[in-house]
Amino acid sequence: MGNQTMMILAPHTVKRSKRFAVKRSQNDYATMIMKGFDKDGSNSLNHDEVMDMCTTLTNEVAPNIGVSEEDIDMVMRVGGKTAKAEITHQDIPLALSAVLALKKENIFLHELFIKYDVDKSNSLPKDQLSNLLTEFNDGIRPTSDDIDYIIDQCDISGTHAIEENEIKGAITAWYCLVDENDPPSSIEEAKRLGYSDEEIAEYLEMQKAEEKEQENESKSEEGKEAEAK
Repeated sequence: MGNQTMMILAPHTVKRSKRFAVKRSQNDYATMIMKGFDKDGSNSLNHDEVMDMCTTLTNEVAPNIGVSEEDIDMVMRVGGKTAKAEITHQDIPLALSAVLALKKENIFLHELFIKYDVDKSNSLPKDQLSNLLTEFNDGIRPTSDDIDYIIDQCDISGTHAIEENEIKGAITAWYCLVDENDPPSSIEEAKRLGYSDEEIAEYLEMQKAEEKEQENESKSEEGKEAEAK
């Protein structure tokens, strides 16, 4: 009987031990992070200390992309709707989850930048930036005026191009423009805005693909409803 009880309890004991080990590992890592970045010894991390933490951790994967104020705001929300003034030891696991997402985003932006920096100049002139933003925004190509505006707003280095540490700002500026300017509603409008025949054809193909996908999803839902009946 004793052996049978042990056999039944053993798996659960192992699971509890693993959960405890994971929790202890997370707690140890949180303690290490707090000790490493709590410069003022307050047992919490303020804005500047969180910026230091995020910069250090993201630089491991994409040092040229950088960290924005929006990134810090996201990390300091620690799962809430608004950013906290400081994050505590208890907040560290959630904050690190946000940093992990940030690292993945920075890796993606770094790889995208490298893809369109075809001449390896470490900067994107107008044509290369246009191609990058077109891919980033599902085939919607910025106009020449859009590119001029983005470079004017985000070219901190004064090179008349976008360098890797400026790419986040460029994408943010582009999204602001996209929100203000809906994509062309007709071929005539697209031509008036300066889209080439190739770009218009590409956009029409994308629209057809989206319509086909929506049609397939609709048929799938109808099939599920029919089965349920």
